[in-house]
Amino acid sequence: MNKLVVFSDLHGDIDMLRMIIARAEKEKADSILCAGDLGIHHSTIIAHMIRTSAIPFSIVRGNCDSPWAFIDVQMPVPPIHLMLDFHSRKILLTHGDRIFSWYDSPAKLTENDIFIYGHSHVVMLEHSEHSPWILNPGSASRPRDQHEPSFAVITEKEMSIREIVSGRIIPGYSKGLLH
Repeated sequence: MNKLVVFSDLHGDIDMLRMIIARAEKEKADSILCAGDLGIHHSTIIAHMIRTSAIPFSIVRGNCDSPWAFIDVQMPVPPIHLMLDFHSRKILLTHGDRIFSWYDSPAKLTENDIFIYGHSHVVMLEHSEHSPWILNPGSASRPRDQHEPSFAVITEKEMSIREIVSGRIIPGYSKGLLH
């Protein structure tokens, strides 16, 4: 994997999911990560879009994602967290309602690793000494800050948070990743 597209808190917004998939295709992403609150119970169209996407999805369950909703559309029930390997880093993907911070991580994370969460609907991209990178891509449908609906892009060398509709990087939310 060389490029990841990350979003959270879609809450069933089909149009935004369509745009996220289009952005991921334009970015030539290898995978799309959803940090919960997909809102699959709103429409079987969402399940169809995920199943037919040329880019594979990895999804964790959010507080608004009922396991039954996934069963109803014949999709596997997502876990509460996923651990992924990405180049020389570990990525912990969770929604943020049960694993509140990287301190609560079920795996040890180093300052080279990335902790991704959603739930707050507020963008965040920060790094400090002795902690992993912290990424919240904001909300794909209902932001609770001054930003437009957003998603993140991660490569081996950088992370950025971008507006879904325009694709523009949100000022102050693009960082180079050092090893």
